[in-house]
Amino acid sequence: MPRKLSTPKKSPVNPRLLSYRIDASHCDLVVGSPVYPGMIVGTDPTSGDPIKATKHGVVVGLSFQGGSHTLEVFVRPAAAH
Repeated sequence: MPRKLSTPKKSPVNPRLLSYRIDASHCDLVVGSPVYPGMIVGTDPTSGDPIKATKHGVVVGLSFQGGSHTLEVFVRPAAAH
């Protein structure tokens, strides 16, 4: 069963990071961009539905996947207070 794309997964590179797979055509984020709950990170590459962040954090990396024309957005969650 494929994972639901709107749910972040733990990054295989660094389990402390969250990653979101989005359509590469629709991304306004850059490394250093702040992310907050409810913010639209991008769009689902299959359905076109918005993908929203679930936690506060900052974008620490982006990885383009040419075969599927998707972008993996890596977010470091903010430390809990």
